Amino acid sequence: LLLNGMVYWVLGRALTPVGRILGAINRMEQGDLTVRLPEFNLPEFSRIAQNLNDMAQSLEASTEESRRLALIVQQTGDAILIHDMSGNISFWNPAAEQLFGHPREDILGRSASLLVPMGREGELKQNLNAIAERRQIINYDTQRLTRDGRLIDVSLSAAPLIDPHD
Repeated sequence: LLLNGMVYWVLGRALTPVGRILGAINRMEQGDLTVRLPEFNLPEFSRIAQNLNDMAQSLEASTEESRRLALIVQQTGDAILIHDMSGNISFWNPAAEQLFGHPREDILGRSASLLVPMGREGELKQNLNAIAERRQIINYDTQRLTRDGRLIDVSLSAAPLIDPHD
């Protein structure tokens, strides 16, 4: 009985780091990417801690880079919109809202053809075809419609979003 108690105590003490590791994983899951684990006495737990620390550091750096890029897109003076291959708008930055007069909540999910004046409908189709062929459109001078029906001159650039890992 005493031997059994000692084994239980030794195992409990040896597995104490598991609680700290699980706590750190839980904090990361909640969004705290600043969490770091110390080096543990058992080499296996130390390797787990080091890997978790490296992952947290990488995620923290990646999240910060994404935040900075999002700020650039939100704060730029250039109108930026993203639409799918059907032409449905999925992103609309404040500069696009200001230029075209369409509030973000009114334009998301709608077709980019809403911005194309009569007589230029083929442009959107050509642009979509170019994007499908993974070609860029750079500084294409054209016109687009604002919410109140005014024609404005724009220099359109478009590129496919290509995941370099595909």
